[in-house]
Amino acid sequence: MRSHILHPTDSIRKTLRFHKTLIRELSARYLTNFLTKKFARLMTPMQQALLLLEAEDLLPRKVIALELFARSGLFTVAEYHHLVEWLEMYEIDPLSARCGKIFFRKAKVLTTDSIQAVRLGNLLRDDYNFIVIDNPDIPLYCDSKYCEHFDLFPYLVDRVADYAVFMMNVVLSIEPVKAKYPGLDIARWLRRRSHFYGIEVEQVRRFTPSRMVDLYRTLFAQYGAVKYATIILRRHTEIGFLILCLDKKGMR
Repeated sequence: MRSHILHPTDSIRKTLRFHKTLIRELSARYLTNFLTKKFARLMTPMQQALLLLEAEDLLPRKVIALELFARSGLFTVAEYHHLVEWLEMYEIDPLSARCGKIFFRKAKVLTTDSIQAVRLGNLLRDDYNFIVIDNPDIPLYCDSKYCEHFDLFPYLVDRVADYAVFMMNVVLSIEPVKAKYPGLDIARWLRRRSHFYGIEVEQVRRFTPSRMVDLYRTLFAQYGAVKYATIILRRHTEIGFLILCLDKKGMR
């Protein structure tokens, strides 16, 4: 039986890929920092979300954070890590996870499938109160096994504290996404959206932000009382950043 020997060029390629990832993500972070400092009104969705939560007094006093699609952490984690008492990051790509371990040394960084970890009950805690779901902008991923953030529910709710803040990407309009990913199985995506939101297929192609908020209020009502919900628009109107505060002990 032959043993697999890593060729030196394989090691070099991996090292180069790691440094390219590191440089790309650091560059994006530095550019974001420069723009948000130079132009006071220019804020990232996470910065806007934190401002809203603080203004409404909805931010947990001791933040137990769970980041399920972390990448290196430089896109979202970097903007709230100073608030946390506990930070748990999941990233399936080893190179990005390695970057995360460098940038956030106090965090628990796990290189694994976060959705599978949630569904199998393999998270490290069961009292998270600040959950960030920055799922990929391609709606079907991992060989179309997963769709948006739908496969996390209801399993994820069982692992959060009685009061928890959820932040997640939501697709308001499918048209720009279709244009960006021409090979996407649109029929499958629409069926998944229809099943998750509990409405007809033809109704899930486009939502206004207020309609999307209403849908999530209805969906989360089965888990407790929704104390607050809103959507922050990202750069374009097809993707929104949903903020939802759930009180599991509230009236259902």
